[in-house]
Amino acid sequence: MISGVKTTLSAGLYSLAVASVLAAGGARSDQGWGVEALMHDLASSGQPPLHFTETRHSAFLDIPVVSHGMLRLLPDGTLEKERQAPFFERFSVDRTHARLDTAERTQTLPLADLPALRSLIEGLRALFRGDLPALSGLFDIQLNGVQAGWQLRLEPRDPALAQAVEHLLVRGDGAHIVEVETLERDGDSSRLELTYPPR
Repeated sequence: MISGVKTTLSAGLYSLAVASVLAAGGARSDQGWGVEALMHDLASSGQPPLHFTETRHSAFLDIPVVSHGMLRLLPDGTLEKERQAPFFERFSVDRTHARLDTAERTQTLPLADLPALRSLIEGLRALFRGDLPALSGLFDIQLNGVQAGWQLRLEPRDPALAQAVEHLLVRGDGAHIVEVETLERDGDSSRLELTYPPR
């Protein structure tokens, strides 16, 4: 298991699989469309609050754990994952600290003590904002598919994150990220399905 973050702050945003990125020169599938065009689309679209359904598999669990809630990227860069069912839990990460709020207590830890989580969150921010230079510094990626149905395979470049996460698969349609699947080094995995609000 991923020590530290998972034992102290729960699986949190490791399921987000919401974290990922691109090395320059990803493959192109549609003529004239590739990593740079995809990132431009993501940067132009903005990211509203998203509903999520998360399915987590673990060697320590007999059956998968399914939860529901909201994922938000706030204007100040704070990434917030609020689990609403089957129990309440809000996990938020700003530039310097990670915070876990439950019905029983609040816990805050400095990101300096959580280098893997820090890299993951930086990647997620960059992905949702379409920041290619920041993303490509954190992950090696392969882009497959077409604009209407693409997949990024993301392999961490940061040693701390690479010890915890083998790779992420981010799937999308146009400027929408619709699924993030995370495979951890210990064999645990999660799938985060994202639903956008009606226009």
